[in-house]
Amino acid sequence: MIRINILELMAKNDMRTIQDLHEATGISRKTVSKIVNGESTALKTNTIYILCKALKCTPGDLLTYKEEGEN
Repeated sequence: MIRINILELMAKNDMRTIQDLHEATGISRKTVSKIVNGESTALKTNTIYILCKALKCTPGDLLTYKEEGEN
């Protein structure tokens, strides 16, 4: 399972709302909402790039892999 660590990274960058991330990235509010709420099943590499740039992180910070059943 791939986990998107978006809320943790938003907090580190003083972004508290979907609107904050939308404004920082230019990604639509609907897409940002899906990512934040864990409803997004796929991310384009360009979206990952934009998120990493805005959140000052690497793809490895943004995405983590966990075996099924791990906490």
